[in-house]
Parts: sequence; C-alpha cells; structure tokens
Amino acid sequence: MSRNKKLVLFDIDGTLVQTDRQSVEQWRIRVVEVFKHVYRKDLPVDFDLARVNGKVERRYFREIAEMLGVSKDDFEKKFPIAAEHFHELLKHHITEKNINFTKIREAADLVGQLENVAHIHMGLVTGNIEKNAWLKLKSADFDTPFAVGGFGDNVEDRGDLVLEAIQNAERHFGVGFSKTDIIVIGDTIHDIASAKKAGVVSIGVATGMTEGYDDLVAAGGDIVVNTLTDAPIYELLHIPKSNKKQSKK
Repeated sequence: MSRNKKLVLFDIDGTLVQTDRQSVEQWRIRVVEVFKHVYRKDLPVDFDLARVNGKVERRYFREIAEMLGVSKDDFEKKFPIAAEHFHELLKHHITEKNINFTKIREAADLVGQLENVAHIHMGLVTGNIEKNAWLKLKSADFDTPFAVGGFGDNVEDRGDLVLEAIQNAERHFGVGFSKTDIIVIGDTIHDIASAKKAGVVSIGVATGMTEGYDDLVAAGGDIVVNTLTDAPIYELLHIPKSNKKQSKK
C-alpha cells in the first residue's frame, strides 16, 4: 500500500545535538565579540539570555543591535559580516574545545532508520545561520542525510522559518507535501509554536536544556515524547519501531 510522502523537519540544538552550560556561556562571549568587532558596540557580558532565547539568530542580532543604537541600515549592511564572524568564532572555540556538541543517540537512531524509509523525506529547521547548523552537526559527529532546510540567515520569525524549510524541501525533493504530512520536531515551546503557525504537525521532545515534558504538553505539542525513539513517533510516521538496541549516551 502506497503512503503519502511525509516531510520531517528537525531542529538541531537540544533535538539532534546537545551541549553543556559552559558552551552556552561561550555563546554569550561570541555574541559580545561580534558586536564589538563588527558594530563597534559594547554588549554587557551579563546580558540576559532570556531576552533572545528561542529566537532566530538574525532576529536576536537585530534586536540587540537596536538596543545598542545601531541603525537599521548599518545592521543590514553589516549582518553578513557579523554572521561570518560569528561562524568563525564558533569554529575557533570548537577547535579549542571551549565548546562541545554531542549527538543525541536516540535522535541519531531515528534519523538513521528514516533514511531508509521510502515515503519519508527529511530536512532541518533551525534558528542557526546555515554555516553554524552544519558545523554543529559535524562537530557532534552526527552523520546525517540532510541536504536542505530553513535557517536563520534570511528570516526572523520561526513560523516563516518552517515555511522556508518546506519550500526549500519541496523544490529539492520535487514533492508537494500536504500540511498534515509535514512534521516539525523540536525541544522547545518555540518549535511547537512555529509548527502551529505554519499549520503543520508538531512533536516536542524533552531532551533540551530549557523546557521539560510538561512544558511541551502545555504548549500544545501534537505529540510529546521523552526521546525520539518513543513509540508514538513510529506510530505517527507509520513505520515499525526499530528492534535495534539503543546505545548509551
């Protein structure tokens, strides 16, 4: 029996890969360095991360720029330079082992299984700028089949990010996906909200650093699981649960 083609879009941070508190602090340091180097503005090192949590990178860069008095024209003109510098700093700190990313084993197991399912296509949907998205996956030794997605270089709204990922995937795969056959998987309430705004299915997975299972349920996730090898995911995707013994993290 033929099945409808499905598109599964994965968030990265907290969904496919995880990091530690030290790496989060390095994020703050890198943002401070970018604004000083590119925009010649001093951002307090104790800047409240909650103000930008869950936002697309382009958006939180713009909001910080506005807060520091950077003009809209100056922000737009220099954002590509800022994004590139941000990427180079991430690469440097990974090389120096100041930042560590590790793949989430259950996520890798699910992706590995879906890679061999004919009716499923996969992509990414992440607030990271594209270069940083691929770098994080590579740093975590996450061997992925991903070739397309929506990234935080061009859009600022997470709902628009999902729509961008869908458009790119449809063009890449040559398939028109029904909204009911598109699934966004993420670890935060923002991922769930973005899926709702785009009118697609949401799966919340409680593997991130900011929200737990109950938070994702309260946010209205269509399915909420503890890991990406929990049974409800297999039921939704119409695939048999892998009998592969799960590796320890």
